[in-house]
Amino acid sequence: MPMGNIHKQKFQTWLTTQLPQFPMPCVVCGKTNWDTGEVIDSSGLSGVIAPMVQLVCQNCGYILLFDAKKTGVV
Repeated sequence: MPMGNIHKQKFQTWLTTQLPQFPMPCVVCGKTNWDTGEVIDSSGLSGVIAPMVQLVCQNCGYILLFDAKKTGVV
């Protein structure tokens, strides 16, 4: 599900307050050009749906996933 501007802002605020090194270099290409992706649902081993927020490298497409509840997005 695409994120609206309010959710993107919440995620960006969380990133800058919780990750002092943000924007950190991508582990694949080394660039620091990140953008927010979408909120996705993932099933854990227990079958519980855990919403995740994507952080996407705009250079190579590598994706980091963060717990959407922890970030305040949902």
